[in-house]
Amino acid sequence: MAYSNYRALLVNDADGWHDGDGTITYSFADDTPPDYYDTLTFRGQEVYDIAGYDVSTSQSVAMTEAEQNMTLRAIAAWNEVANVNLVAYSGETSESTKVDADTTARSYVSVLPFSDDTSTQVDISAVFEDGLNIFGETLDASTLFVNSNGSITFGEGFDAPDPYTLNEATPAIIAAFWTDIVTGPEGITKEIDVEAGTVTFEWRHVTSYSGSLEDDAPENTFSITLVDQGDGDFDIIFDYSEINWTYEDISGAASAAVAGFASSATWYETVYSASLTALSSLDSATGNTGTTGVYTYQFRDGYLYIDGVLSTEIAARGSSYAAEGTTSTSTASVGDIVFGSAEFDDPDLYGFTAGLPYDGALDTVSSIGDVWINSANSDQENGGTPAYGHTSWNTYLHEIGHALGLEHPNDDPSNDDITNQETVMSYIVHPSEADEDDVDQAWPLTPMVWDIQAIQALYGANTTTRTTNTVYFGNGNSAYDEAEYQYATNDDNSLGMQVLGEDGIYRDVILTIWDAGGIDLIDASDMANASDIDLRAGKYSSIGEIENNIAVAAAVRVDGQVINWVENAWGGQGDDRIRGNGADNQLRGNVGADTLIGAAGNDTLGGGSGDDSLSGGSGQDRLAGHDGDDILSGGNAKDVLLGGAGNDSLNGGAKDDVLRGNGGSDVLSGGTGHDLLVGGTGDDDLFGGVGNDTLRGNAGQDTLVGSFGDDLLFGGSGADVFGMDAGDDVIADFDVDTSGELITIEKSSGILRFTDLIRHHAVDTDDGVVITDDQGNTLTLADVALAELSSDHFAFY
Repeated sequence: MAYSNYRALLVNDADGWHDGDGTITYSFADDTPPDYYDTLTFRGQEVYDIAGYDVSTSQSVAMTEAEQNMTLRAIAAWNEVANVNLVAYSGETSESTKVDADTTARSYVSVLPFSDDTSTQVDISAVFEDGLNIFGETLDASTLFVNSNGSITFGEGFDAPDPYTLNEATPAIIAAFWTDIVTGPEGITKEIDVEAGTVTFEWRHVTSYSGSLEDDAPENTFSITLVDQGDGDFDIIFDYSEINWTYEDISGAASAAVAGFASSATWYETVYSASLTALSSLDSATGNTGTTGVYTYQFRDGYLYIDGVLSTEIAARGSSYAAEGTTSTSTASVGDIVFGSAEFDDPDLYGFTAGLPYDGALDTVSSIGDVWINSANSDQENGGTPAYGHTSWNTYLHEIGHALGLEHPNDDPSNDDITNQETVMSYIVHPSEADEDDVDQAWPLTPMVWDIQAIQALYGANTTTRTTNTVYFGNGNSAYDEAEYQYATNDDNSLGMQVLGEDGIYRDVILTIWDAGGIDLIDASDMANASDIDLRAGKYSSIGEIENNIAVAAAVRVDGQVINWVENAWGGQGDDRIRGNGADNQLRGNVGADTLIGAAGNDTLGGGSGDDSLSGGSGQDRLAGHDGDDILSGGNAKDVLLGGAGNDSLNGGAKDDVLRGNGGSDVLSGGTGHDLLVGGTGDDDLFGGVGNDTLRGNAGQDTLVGSFGDDLLFGGSGADVFGMDAGDDVIADFDVDTSGELITIEKSSGILRFTDLIRHHAVDTDDGVVITDDQGNTLTLADVALAELSSDHFAFY
């Protein structure tokens, strides 16, 4: 289904930075803004003119670590949904050469198998004859130590299991993933290639300390490669090939792995260091090499360069090196979009974008697209930091949306008719959050439905995002390849579908799912309250404490096929409503009185416990009521309906269906088509409908009516009631000796009483007694003779 409202976010006849095949670069402002921002004198004071706002030159415009982390998170959110390709600026300098990562297979020798908090010395001076100059300190290559806890050091081993911010007090260190690690049988392996000038150490299939105590513990594989460039210059390559855990469980999240470099002079940590979110995606995110999971860093004359940029121009976590000096950022060394933060005079300003790209950004190096955050706004710096899920977080999503080419949804972004349920480009909070205190209000974690449509209209859909089998919200019983948005349960909060912000406040989850492939699942099985899940593209679900908080992105087709289906959904403990889409859905109600509705695909619906209602839709569906008194409706194809333990009602619908009542006293209606109806253990009512049907009562006192068509009836054990109806029907097991076994005949058929039947309508044949009414309909009692029948076997009405 097409939705056109997203066009309100697009500027008429305007394009984005590129058409989906290019890239947009970004960088973070240093202490001073890029030199295309003028410096003015205002009332005797020097100020920067930042898009019409005056900012004193005495303050730094560099983002804090927390602001950078939010920026990177928001960049990732936009990159996920479209081919925006917003990447870190990697301009080359004459002093640095970017290294291409070599991720080809290598042969290794193990140096530290089955190790915990241990080190071993390795002499690499054959490669690094001139040593390694890190931050001005030349390290002796013969004194390298490989440490089990994810690092290499010089001069001494380093066995500290609990990571902390790097500083001069640590040994000279290069840490790829410093936390409490236990190696396995493959240990830490090495390759020293003198001819190539490389040394590689790889931690292969290592676990956390607590993980080593468990069976089937998650494992990580990562490596450090050192590349000699001569005269003490060298490159570092971190290759994160498999990251399945990010911190030591016993120590808790405080032990999130640290990555970076330190010497006795200074230190530097990477932007993903100690960030649980960033660490967990290292093996799936594109590194600064352009290769998934691979990052490179260069030391030249003791200075650290990242992507060819001196690290004093790049923000980092806990880095004294990055904070040294107040160098001006030149136009030649910034990205297309620059991110900065300053104290602006307007207290109500959260942030702004200096200009949208259609203003000529592709043709000039200018402020177009630059994003500025107002650190003087107390709401924007909530408790001193932006908070994920809070309005301060929305500022980053919103302003980057502008930087990429989106505008407000109407002339007044505060118009109550459009909220951030539809788009993050609106200033109006989600309707379900309107009555919350401002500090508690939840804002979307991702671009929403309109945003995704609009940004894909500019740049094209990102068809590489989550293409494997993905589970959303719950864990899918660990049967899925990857998990996203794991908010269904919280360790210290009884409410599900809430996200913990950096300010310590839990807020409701609002987001839109963009998923480009795989067989995927929305898992609400941990939810105590009722969920309303709609898998259709562009539709909203209610999961958690609020309504219409989870959406699936509008349909995107490649070669005529929708690629962004979410195929499966599980309800929780409440009375859930789950609706499928055009894919082959698996819908599971679980506990509660649930309503499950299939659609065009070949669906599998399971009600679970409770009195459920299941409707298959137009595909070839399989419906199972399980426990409870369930209502099952097949739809317009060949369906299989299984009643379960309760007193169920099954309706096959069109086509040739199979209906099984199983336990309980069930009502089975075949509908049209040639159906098979099987009653089960209770006293069941079976109605064949239109078509040549087969009815089996099985155990219990059943009622079997073929209805229209030539039907075959088996009563089974028990005293069953058979109805003579239109068509040529056969009762295969009519038992004249079972008391209560009965045939019902309508008087409108022309058969008025037993004597009339015997004299005028019934004859013995080789197949048994054949009864014919005035309309020509017949009922054959197989292997029964007229002489065996009595009036006790018939009821006329």
